[in-house]
Amino acid sequence: MMHKKPHIPSLRELLEGGDLLRPDELAAGLKVAYGTVYAWCERGLIPYIRIGKCIRFDPVEIRGWLETNRKAAQKNPGGKMTRMAT
Repeated sequence: MMHKKPHIPSLRELLEGGDLLRPDELAAGLKVAYGTVYAWCERGLIPYIRIGKCIRFDPVEIRGWLETNRKAAQKNPGGKMTRMAT
């Protein structure tokens, strides 16, 4: 009997869905550790909504946050990548 691998939505699918996102969904979509998402919340680096003891993320705010934090990279002649201000 073959087991199908569960579908893991892409970040694009998550952000286009319109529903509030759970931390585990956002972490999977961003391909970062679950704890990283919580650390970003604690440090005030990412917009979130607290509902009782739960943390949720508004897809519209996350899209804006991603755009705000987008950095252009320029390849130096030595091969190392450096960030450029945009």
